[in-house]
Amino acid sequence: RVTIPGTYVDEDDPSYFLIGGPFKSCLAHYLKNDLQFESNLSYLSGSAEVYEKWNWESGRPVPRYEGTVSLGYPNQCEELSKALRRSDFLKVFIASGVYDLECPYDSVLYSINHLNLPVERRNNITLHLYPGGHMLYTNPEAHAKLKRDLREFYQDILGE
Repeated sequence: RVTIPGTYVDEDDPSYFLIGGPFKSCLAHYLKNDLQFESNLSYLSGSAEVYEKWNWESGRPVPRYEGTVSLGYPNQCEELSKALRRSDFLKVFIASGVYDLECPYDSVLYSINHLNLPVERRNNITLHLYPGGHMLYTNPEAHAKLKRDLREFYQDILGE
């Protein structure tokens, strides 16, 4: 567990200290070496600059208070409902972490249960809960279980 003195302020999440650098390095390597993508632009991960410039049109707006940035929150439930209604073969896999405070399991479950879908299409959604937080795959136990569950999910879809 990583902590910092004082209280959480803006981008001072102590967990970024352990995973931020390695994740950015891996992404840069993947983009350049595997996808042969190169750019002279800087990569900006979660930061105030990114959030302020993000297009939040698909989300739900929240009131703006003086001295704050009104970001709203992303919500793709309507689009997911439409896609699942249009395609009887579309399957959705959702992985949720027990300790995820960004996308809490109960919120995910609530969203799924309130999708505008016929009962038979709800069977096209697979939801798994793992021991971990928002980036649950950083927990070795959760990573192994996620890998097994995804393999099974893909095998079922492909009929293997």
